[in-house]
Amino acid sequence: MRRGCAHSPVLIQYKPVVDDDAHVACWYATGTDIEDRKRAENKLRQDERELRQLMDALPQHVLVLDKQGALLQANRTMLDYKGYTLEEMKGVGTRERIRQGRSSRRSRENRGRTESRPFK
Repeated sequence: MRRGCAHSPVLIQYKPVVDDDAHVACWYATGTDIEDRKRAENKLRQDERELRQLMDALPQHVLVLDKQGALLQANRTMLDYKGYTLEEMKGVGTRERIRQGRSSRRSRENRGRTESRPFK
């Protein structure tokens, strides 16, 4: 534990010592200062929140996939465009959802257009 700190997070672990007859002979206890670990965990959570805010602010579609191609994250722009929640996008048929949305803006804009006219 650190000197001068009134309260510091400590991990306490107890381990029994068992004799040959499977009886607990005594206990050992250890106390480990985990303040640095807690600080690092809090910093990581803050960094993840900031990254999420940055991703959601981008006008481009952003997907984060793992090595096998499974969806881990999608930004708000992508989810709004596709019309799905992140949980729905992660479900069965993820690849199809990524390729075509339930009611994407593009399909709504093109709905009712049956003929193409040249641009003048």
